[in-house]
This record gives sequence, structure tokens and C-alpha cells, in this order.
Amino acid sequence: MASLRHRCVLVHLLLGVFSSGVAAAAVVDADVCIYGGTSAGVVAAVQVATMGKRVVLVEAGRHLGGMSVEGLGGTDIDNHNGFQNSPAVGGLALAFYRRISDRYGRRDSFEKMLRGGGKNTGLWRFEPHVAEQVFDDWVREAGVVVLRGHRLAERQGVTKNGARIRRIHCDNGTDIQAEMFLDATYEGDLLAAAGIGVAVGREGNAKYGETKNGIRTDTTHGQFDRVVDPYVIPGDPTSGLIVGVQDGPPGIQGEGDDSIQGYCFRLCLTKHPANRIEITKPAGYDPAHYELQRRYLAAGGTISPPVAGIPDGKTDPGSWHHLAGNLTGWNHGYPQAGYAERERLIHTSREFIQGLYWFMAHDPAVGEKG
Repeated sequence: MASLRHRCVLVHLLLGVFSSGVAAAAVVDADVCIYGGTSAGVVAAVQVATMGKRVVLVEAGRHLGGMSVEGLGGTDIDNHNGFQNSPAVGGLALAFYRRISDRYGRRDSFEKMLRGGGKNTGLWRFEPHVAEQVFDDWVREAGVVVLRGHRLAERQGVTKNGARIRRIHCDNGTDIQAEMFLDATYEGDLLAAAGIGVAVGREGNAKYGETKNGIRTDTTHGQFDRVVDPYVIPGDPTSGLIVGVQDGPPGIQGEGDDSIQGYCFRLCLTKHPANRIEITKPAGYDPAHYELQRRYLAAGGTISPPVAGIPDGKTDPGSWHHLAGNLTGWNHGYPQAGYAERERLIHTSREFIQGLYWFMAHDPAVGEKG
């Protein structure tokens, strides 16, 4: 009973009207508050709970697991030529994959692979919904208190005592106070709200004496292998640029800029017709948005279809080809944007990739090969 009482997170009702319009809200007390229900956030919460601490995991959305439950099931483990990276997987990360193996009834094969030191890429892969079941069970078993749908207030979301965070405020009126706070979001929103210095964009070589960061003009990775006219009216610069082409020079090798890695939605697709949900034509579909793809294909380029690389005949494509997911350049302002602007950008990205799949399946320019 003492152990159970120690793990309980205390919730107090506060009376009064908050600026969010909530008439009554809760104050949640914990030893450790983890903001962000990504896979890192879940693992951190489980670790803290098993150490006997009161922990609350705060997630702005409805799902735990981040990218692992949002389409990315094809883990990049033991799928590289020339080296094997599975020996680096240990601790709770390895415990996660053991739980995945249990879900698929392949635990014996998984343990045999670990003992033998061989490669088996398929044993490290999973369907997103299976990963979500694992994460949900894990936090429940560990006694983690999970607050879903709790987003850090956009303004005055953090109360500090000196340099230390003492309380965070959610835009639904809930407050969480703890001795320690951990930011496990992809965007670093809690860090930024707390006034921690952040860097957005590519840092140049000179910053830390590195050679592989910053602007890269010396690589052919992901570069076009066909010549494509970038103008709306081919050959006419005054007609403007087609969607997906950015104006301006590429920059100087090794220097920094404010560009960030491309974003795109990961999709869980299947080759089994009975398990499919049709990708419909988006309401705002505009064929001109895919003129870059059309011209690339017309020039002899190929956008090959993804392969079924995760269990049950499924695949998890995002941007397996440089024209098959990313809408280049749209997202550079996302990390520092407010919530409303982020929602607009997310909608733009979703509409683009939904329209792209419609284009690939229905546009005569694609043909049978793609």
C-alpha cells in the first residue's frame, strides 16, 4: 500500500475561471513531468516510474509513441550495407522490441538472432498500431499517469523560480507542478517556452569544427538525375516557378542557414485489397502542384513504388524518393511558428501528400511504371 500511495499523482481541483474559459481545472503534482508523448517520452516515463518516482506524461495529442505510431514502422536497424547496428540497441529500447516480438509471436526468433549476432531486418519492424499497443500497455503497467490532449499554453505556459521550471500551464486549464521537467517533444516547445537557447536551421562547419553539417554542395545524394525546366512556362523565367522549386542560390559549401530537414507524413499502406482504405482525391487538389513530378517523369525519371517492408504486407513510405513525399521548403518556419500557423502548415503538407498519391494513381502522365 505504501508503494502504491507513493506513486499516486495528486490532483487538486481549483475553483475559478481561467483565461482559456475553463471554469474548473486541475493541478497535478508529480516528482517528474515529461512533456511530449514521443517514444523517447514514453521510455523516459517508464524509467522514472520504475525508479519509484511519481511521474506524469503530458501529450498534446491523443496518441503515445510519436513517429513509431504515426506511420514509421520500418526501423533502420540492420538494413545497411557494410555494417551492423543492432548491437547498439539495448536497455529499454531493446525491451520495446522484445515486446513487439511478443505481439507477433516471434520472440524465440528474436532471441535467437540476438544470441547469434546475425542480421534479420524484419525482426526489428512493426505495424504502427502494434507499437501503440505496446506503448499504452507499458505506461499502464509502470503506473505512469498520462494526460492526453494537454498542450502547453502558447503564452505564459511556464512558471519558473529563478532558472528552474516549477509549473507548466496547459491551454485546457490544467497545471502540472513537479520537481523536474523533461522536454521530449520533437519541436522542443517546453525548452523554448522556458527561455532556453535554441538553434533552428543548419549550423555551419565552423561552429563546432565539423565537416558534414551546413550547406552541402558536394553531394549527389537525393539530387535529380534528369534535367527539369523549373518555370511555369518552360524557358520563361517571368512566368514564375512551379511548385516545389525554390528561388535563390543554393548557398556556399559548409556555411549555415535557416533551412531545416524536410517533413512529410508517413503512411501505412498495404498490398492486401481487403485491408485498404481508399486514398481519396483531396478537396483542394490542383494538378499544377505536381508539375515537377510530371516533368521529371516525362524526362525519363522513375518514382518507383514502395515495397512491403513491415509485417502483414504493409509499407511505411514517407519520402523514399525525393519526389514522393516531401514538399520542399514549405516547413522552414514550422519550429518557431505558433499553434495556428503550425496547423495551417500541417494541413498544407497533408493535402500535398494526399494529392500526390492521387496523382501517382490517376494522372495519365504517370503511366503503369510510375
